[in-house]
Amino acid sequence: MKRFFFLLPLVALLCSLTAFRSNVPNGNANYIEYHRYANKAYIALLEHRFNDALTLYKKALDQTNQEAFTASYYNDNYRIAATYAGLKQGKSAIAWLRKAILSGYGNENSGQELKTLNQDTLFAFLQNTKQWAAFMADTTKLKQQFDASLDKDTRKMLVDMEDLDQLHRWQLMYGTMELTPNKYPNDTVHNAIYLPKEQKAALLKRYGFTILTPAQEDSIWQIIDKTDSINLNKLYSYIKANGAPTLKKVGCSVVSTFMQHLPDLETIETKWFPLMYEEVKKGNFAPYNLGTMVDYKCLSKYKNQRYGTMNSPKGGLANFTPQSNTDSLRVSIGLPTLADYYKIKELEQ
Repeated sequence: MKRFFFLLPLVALLCSLTAFRSNVPNGNANYIEYHRYANKAYIALLEHRFNDALTLYKKALDQTNQEAFTASYYNDNYRIAATYAGLKQGKSAIAWLRKAILSGYGNENSGQELKTLNQDTLFAFLQNTKQWAAFMADTTKLKQQFDASLDKDTRKMLVDMEDLDQLHRWQLMYGTMELTPNKYPNDTVHNAIYLPKEQKAALLKRYGFTILTPAQEDSIWQIIDKTDSINLNKLYSYIKANGAPTLKKVGCSVVSTFMQHLPDLETIETKWFPLMYEEVKKGNFAPYNLGTMVDYKCLSKYKNQRYGTMNSPKGGLANFTPQSNTDSLRVSIGLPTLADYYKIKELEQ
């Protein structure tokens, strides 16, 4: 049977919060409503309609307890800071940048680098000021404060699970009995993964690797299936008891990695989707990742994507024909409409 898998190489100052007073009682935050405003706010930010963006971000935060959403490659604290920068309100911009760092922005698994702030044109009016210099000098301490706040035990559990998740998949991708050819200190061997199967096998054999037989591949898939089952059961129990582990909590975002290996759509729809939908509402999981949990399995079964979250290597969305209910489905989990999605992609270029 053909298998599908991917390898995966995630405190604001009080003065900045005076305009953001929540009307939401503690525990009643709804991040799906939050995202409906935040998606529009991001478009306004990209179009440099900063007053509109600020109004929309305020409405978004009114759906929560004043906690902007943050995940790998996505930090609304930073986007709010950029909005204030566009309005030339430097004090508030820096306050929200501090909050961004304290929620994971610039962390090694966040997909962002702090040094790029000095090249961000929205902050150009600040970059030669004493307050900017003081902020940049403080970033190391802020990152250390973030690191110190992490749940180290949960992080270790997830990292160990991810290592197991990927170990034998690397083995199959290289087609060798050896477990770690991807860590071999020879670039030629390391990059063999990109070669056609026969060329890859010939090259790796030259370097002393043992090429897998079909029977050995089947045996490794059995190991992978067992590992996936153990990991997924452990993760489900953890989330039921503690909520989804977030970038802000553990410093990495690997939950969606494991969800790529859910066995079938029925398991997703009856067991995992209801669980993770609630985590999206709580702000512990990204709408995009909820959509890909379903769409990835649809693609693996050669079905049309349901939410339209997964791109084709050739560009555009893979195997996706929009349906009459596509936008309502997307909005129901906090994604932008397709029109807004395409607008964001165009503006980000």
